[in-house]
Amino acid sequence: MIKVKKYVGLLCAMLSIGALVASCSSEEEMAQSTTEGKGLLKLALNVGTDFQTRAITESNYTNLANYTVQILKEGRVVDGCEWAGDKIPQELIELSNGTYTVLAFTGEDYKDVGATTEGMYVEGSKLVDIDGVNPEVKTVEVNCTPQCARVTVNFDEAMNDYFNDYYVTFTGTKALASGNFTWEKAATDPVYMAVSGAEKLTATIHLVDKDNKIADSVEVSKEVTAGKAWKLTVTPKVKEGSIGITIEINGKTNDYPIDIEIPSDWV
Repeated sequence: MIKVKKYVGLLCAMLSIGALVASCSSEEEMAQSTTEGKGLLKLALNVGTDFQTRAITESNYTNLANYTVQILKEGRVVDGCEWAGDKIPQELIELSNGTYTVLAFTGEDYKDVGATTEGMYVEGSKLVDIDGVNPEVKTVEVNCTPQCARVTVNFDEAMNDYFNDYYVTFTGTKALASGNFTWEKAATDPVYMAVSGAEKLTATIHLVDKDNKIADSVEVSKEVTAGKAWKLTVTPKVKEGSIGITIEINGKTNDYPIDIEIPSDWV
């Protein structure tokens, strides 16, 4: 596993491999003309992430060798139609009539994981109908994107002047179920949370005062979706002798670009 140390964002950074094609049939079969009841297929795979980190090495998500590519029919992999992304044969794919799903993915260890700082699950799929009566060569382009939201918390340094401890617990998504994820005050690694569609994520900010008593807790919620970010900024607020906090939520996908080779910073 790769420990996340620092993060940057990448909005739709794609590594195009053009018209990669493969064959589920033998070369002898392909030498014959396509018969009625079968059709031909070409694959084009775009891989990358909407966001990446420098610690989660960029090449892990743009390197075809790390992807698995499958062609499925009725939920099952078609015989001979599963490859590593960089091992797809160059021949055309000959398939019988029917509806198929072309699926590409990487990071299976993180699929449906409620919250992790170690990595992310990236997937892309596309449906295709094969019609041998009209035997045209169909090109299917699959775009692979993160199946998680990226969450970060930024505590202002001045929090230490007013509180002995402070932390955030996250709850509410289907993948977290009845559990939670705790962001400690010293944490810096972004957290990747599996989400399906639009889900409500709730953050409860816990504050411990200088006497080591629970001073207060504040709850905020936001709708999150895969490939999007939620940055929570917490700063102390002092007014007329009372101490509270100010909360800022930033839900932009990418914020400030910097001059590096592939990604752009999320700050």
